[in-house]
Amino acid sequence: MSCAGKVLRNLPPLGAVSAIGSEGGMALFADYESSPDQPFWRQLVEEVREWMHPTPRPELQLESKPIPVKDIWSHEQRTRQRIISVAIHVAVIAVILLPIWHAVHLPVQKQEQAELIPTLFAPGGSLPKMHRLAGGGTPVHLPAPPTLQAVDAQAQPVSAPLQLMPATAEANVPLPAFGNLGPVAGPPGTSFGHSGAGPGGPGNSPSGGGDCVSGLCEPGGDVSEPIPIYEPNPEYSDAARRAKFQGTVIVAVIIGTDGHVHDPKVIRRVGLGLDQKAVQAVTLWRFRPAMKNGRPVRVLADIEVNFRLF
Repeated sequence: MSCAGKVLRNLPPLGAVSAIGSEGGMALFADYESSPDQPFWRQLVEEVREWMHPTPRPELQLESKPIPVKDIWSHEQRTRQRIISVAIHVAVIAVILLPIWHAVHLPVQKQEQAELIPTLFAPGGSLPKMHRLAGGGTPVHLPAPPTLQAVDAQAQPVSAPLQLMPATAEANVPLPAFGNLGPVAGPPGTSFGHSGAGPGGPGNSPSGGGDCVSGLCEPGGDVSEPIPIYEPNPEYSDAARRAKFQGTVIVAVIIGTDGHVHDPKVIRRVGLGLDQKAVQAVTLWRFRPAMKNGRPVRVLADIEVNFRLF
């Protein structure tokens, strides 16, 4: 063999040649020294053959198994989140705008008013009346209980003339049996229609009217009638409102020279607290006093307080 044959004998084996590219020249010389018994040319031939016709290696067997993971950016997940977000926003906007869309309308309670029909009664004569109608609508007519039914005052015989105190003690004049002034002798001669705004014609009393006893007069003749100038409405009692009761209370009063009401006495009662309400209202009334010969005088009068539900 020539010199070339000697060189082939000194070549490194096949494993050493493949390691040259990764470990450098120093590893090549180390492999040459580690396998001196294998000819270099044989190792070179095997390396070339392996390079041209690589030996098939067994397929790698994977023992791990893939684990399915849900995609958080999937189309279905995004759609669900959008729907939830839109629903929450719509609910918040609806709660904010609900008071504006549905305005609260408080029911207006219909107030009950009492109808006042003031009437001036002249003892032994006709009954001049002052009518005042308040409220409107169709009145509700309900049957009154038998014990509360308003009846006309029965005539009572007067055994003795009225004993009155001197005129100097005007505030303490006793009025015995004021509610028993006798029945109506004829139709009312004087009335104040149109809510009590103006006087009517003169009254017609069988005794002539205008009589005065100890400074206490009767309307008629030369005694003019008192004219109401302030007439507050009475209030309905709770018991009468619950029972839906209607009735008329008659209050006998003295109208003084100052136009104030003195000594109110109920001569026709209906109960259920309406008697007290009528007295409270009548006490607050103010009149232009009755006149006789240009001077104010005290007069007797009966005032009807008619309670009606409208």
